[in-house]
Amino acid sequence: MNFGAWFGRSDGDDHRSGARSRPHAQEMVTETPLTQDHRLRPTARYLLIVGVLLILIRWPLAVVIAALAPLALLGLVRLWLGPGRLSALTVGGYRRLAWRRPELAEALRRGADHLAAGLDAILDRLPGSWVRGLYPPDLSAPADLATTLETGPEGFDRHGPGRRGR
Repeated sequence: MNFGAWFGRSDGDDHRSGARSRPHAQEMVTETPLTQDHRLRPTARYLLIVGVLLILIRWPLAVVIAALAPLALLGLVRLWLGPGRLSALTVGGYRRLAWRRPELAEALRRGADHLAAGLDAILDRLPGSWVRGLYPPDLSAPADLATTLETGPEGFDRHGPGRRGR
């Protein structure tokens, strides 16, 4: 068995010099889509598309269930843990991700911010009475903490005058 052919080398190549042969396009095509008796040989992609179409036609309810099952599971987890605990777990997981892989965490934050902005754009088109009390999250890039602390109100000053010491 010639393992060198798998890596683009033929028996005549000089392996030490780094010279490699590139097969021509006709040599690279080894399988034909038709069998000997000219019938179509289905590929994996074709079988997957046909399978999905058969499921859509035969069991359309299965598609709806498959789409709604993750949302229902998320709702059950929220009911089981409660909103505060679920939020704490989500923030803790995001902080661990940001510590280990900051570029992935930033991409995730940008995607969530884009999704929140899209949801906000949809909510802006609805009547005000329908969306009163809905507050989508602000996931934009966090401001510099030092600037926020210097310009923001101090401790009890943010509650207004006359409330200090009560």
